[in-house]
Amino acid sequence: MTAAKTDESEILAASDALRRWFAAGLKPTIARAYMPESMPYKRVLRIYRIYGRKSVSAQGQLPVPANILESRLDGVEGALFLSVYRRLAGPALPPGLPNPDTVIAAHRRYIEIRLAAGLDRIREGKEIDLSACWVLANALRCGTVQLRKCRRGHTYVTADMQARPLCCDFCSIRESGRLNAPFNDADGEYMREIEEAEKKEAIERARRNSALCDGN
Repeated sequence: MTAAKTDESEILAASDALRRWFAAGLKPTIARAYMPESMPYKRVLRIYRIYGRKSVSAQGQLPVPANILESRLDGVEGALFLSVYRRLAGPALPPGLPNPDTVIAAHRRYIEIRLAAGLDRIREGKEIDLSACWVLANALRCGTVQLRKCRRGHTYVTADMQARPLCCDFCSIRESGRLNAPFNDADGEYMREIEEAEKKEAIERARRNSALCDGN
C-alpha cells in the first residue's frame, strides 16, 4: 500500500471518530490531538460544523481542573464522573491521552447517575460538560487531579492549585447544614458507583491471581 493510500485510510478512520466525538459534544481543540498528522485542521473543523453540537464552541481555551472543581458541589460532581471514568478505564489508567470513547461513556453514565439522584433539581444546567470531563480525566492521568478517600469512606477529588481546602466535599457539605434530599440520593448513587468499581477491581485481581495459580 502506498503512503498516500495509507494516509487516506487513516483520515477516513479519523473522520469516523470525529463524527462520533463531535455528536457527543467534544471540542475540536481536544479532538485534533488524536488526528493523524496528514489530516488538515480545516477538515476537522469542517466535520465539526456538520456534526458538532451548536452549544459547544469550537474556540476558546480549555478550563483548568481547579476552575472546573471550584465549589464543593462541583467537587461532588467531579468525583462522581472520575469514579465512573476510573471504573471504565481500569484502575491502572492506560498511558497516553484518555480514550475519548471511554470519556464519552463515563460522561453518559455520570449524567444518568446525577439525574437518578436528583442533582439536576438543585443544580440544573450545572453538570460538567464533556470537554471539561476530558480535562479531568487527563489531569487524573497526569497526577494533577487525585481521587482520595476520607475517613467516612467517601471518594473525593482534589486538584493542584485549588482555592478551597483539600478535604472531602461530601463531609463538608453535610457539616455546613446545606444537606437536602436530592443530595442524600446523590450520595447513595455515588457510593453505589464506587462499590461497583471496587467490586470490579476485586474480581479482576482474583482473576489474575487464579490465572497465575493455573500457570504454576
